[in-house]
Amino acid sequence: EESSDSSANDRLKVGYAPNPDYFKDCLGQGATSATGDAYDRERPAVSDNVRLITSEFSVVNSVLKCKGSGNAIPQPIVDGVERFDIMYGVGASAGSEQVVRYVTADDVANFKQVRTVRVCLQLAGSSRSNPGGGYTDCDGASQTSSDGRLRRVYTAVFALRNNLGAL
Repeated sequence: EESSDSSANDRLKVGYAPNPDYFKDCLGQGATSATGDAYDRERPAVSDNVRLITSEFSVVNSVLKCKGSGNAIPQPIVDGVERFDIMYGVGASAGSEQVVRYVTADDVANFKQVRTVRVCLQLAGSSRSNPGGGYTDCDGASQTSSDGRLRRVYTAVFALRNNLGAL
């Protein structure tokens, strides 16, 4: 899910149904059923035993927060976030595994063609000891710090294996 305003920070919700003994959400919590039951290893394929693990990321007042499967209140995980951008790597056609461009959620014509998700975090320090310091922003543009704060940009690309080769 993404904000349609390009100046606003995006939101990202990730969900999957693994064996919850081995995978945790963004807060380190495992998944339980709606009734609070733990995963039953003896019944891995029974529908009432499948657990969905979710992690929902958003930025509120320059703080990246995560709402996990077992907590209704988003918890702070990173301070100093200026930008949180999500872009979707789209294949040329339904059968193509090669990413040909990155687009916003609003510009994805067919989510079955999405092959990757690119996440970018632009962070700003609290100290103003870096006058005129330069950095490259989430759009790949060179910028100069006008307020003396040190900035760092971190980008990661994640393959969506559930879409690879399945079309």
